[in-house]
Amino acid sequence: MPRLLLIAVVCLLVLQGSGPVQAAKVRYLFEGWDGPGLRVYASRPAGLASHRPVVIVMHGMRRNADEYRDQWHEIALENDFLLLVPEFSERDFPGTEGYNLGRQFDQAGRPVPRDQWSWSAIEPLFDDALQRFGMVTTGYSIYGHSAGSQFVHRFLYFNPRARVVSAVAANAGWYTMPDLSVAWPYGLEGMGVDEQQLATVMKVPLTVLLGEADNDPDHPSLRRAPEAMLQGPHRLARGQHFFEMARSWSADATPAGHSGPDAALS
Repeated sequence: MPRLLLIAVVCLLVLQGSGPVQAAKVRYLFEGWDGPGLRVYASRPAGLASHRPVVIVMHGMRRNADEYRDQWHEIALENDFLLLVPEFSERDFPGTEGYNLGRQFDQAGRPVPRDQWSWSAIEPLFDDALQRFGMVTTGYSIYGHSAGSQFVHRFLYFNPRARVVSAVAANAGWYTMPDLSVAWPYGLEGMGVDEQQLATVMKVPLTVLLGEADNDPDHPSLRRAPEAMLQGPHRLARGQHFFEMARSWSADATPAGHSGPDAALS
């Protein structure tokens, strides 16, 4: 990801720090939840104050958490926040079903207990980081790109009380729309999400980050299922469609003075 775009994303997620400090790259195994252990690639600025922000970054389909951490490392240094990049391996979270669709079913199609869904790792990961790094921050920001963007916006649906203070969904190839009449995974019908829960989710400050040149209808990785094509002919159109639907819900659900979904083009 271009450095200038990374800096712009960070401005959406955290307040600027008082100045740069030295940072250390850290890798550890997180096992404090009911699912498989996760390698976590982290950056912790030296002397990081306990109240500073925590930012969780979700990798894309390549599962390259280490590269994402390295891309964000200097940004964490310059802005003085704790960076966490968990790795959802292909072995333990295979394919789209295992990662960005939540790992709700195993490879044999059998339901997976909710506390072992991929989305269920994030809140315990945050709690573990507070203890591990001596933080007292009460909430976290979460960013995802591509498959990670799909992870992030679906995570919000199923964790309406998560301690997310801001979220960024960047350049998803397709979406689960905030629509209770469209079947999963293109909508939320039959997933136990009701209007009240959806209204709660829509109060979370969410930025939909899109590329204005990401408009190739023939891109080889673009999902072409009929339900996906109804969302738009390319990534940009699909993101704009998702944003407009989310903004409509947010307008009804968000009190005056609170943030709902926002859009940004790059």
